[in-house]
Amino acid sequence: MGIVQRDFQTPIFKQDNSILCLTANETYLPEEKPCVRCGRCVQSCPMNLLPMKIEQYVNRNNIKMLKKLSVSSCMECGCCAFVCPVKRPLVQHMRLGKQKEGEIKNA
Repeated sequence: MGIVQRDFQTPIFKQDNSILCLTANETYLPEEKPCVRCGRCVQSCPMNLLPMKIEQYVNRNNIKMLKKLSVSSCMECGCCAFVCPVKRPLVQHMRLGKQKEGEIKNA
């Protein structure tokens, strides 16, 4: 869990429970490949969400379906991305979906 920080100027708070310092090789992101529909992301989600469906609707900017699929319930634990055999950036899509949903609420 957590957000990547690129510099040492980011403050650390009481609720932060760890800091990981990784090399460039450890943070390498592979080329994005299409979903193979294995269902591992759904099985691993502690909130019983449908990460691959949410990703599709984020890419389509379909806010109505994002609300229906409860994208705001995602706690961004990363389980879905960790178990994905093709290493899809599912957590990033979840964050983007929550951001898009929030923009509509604030508009």
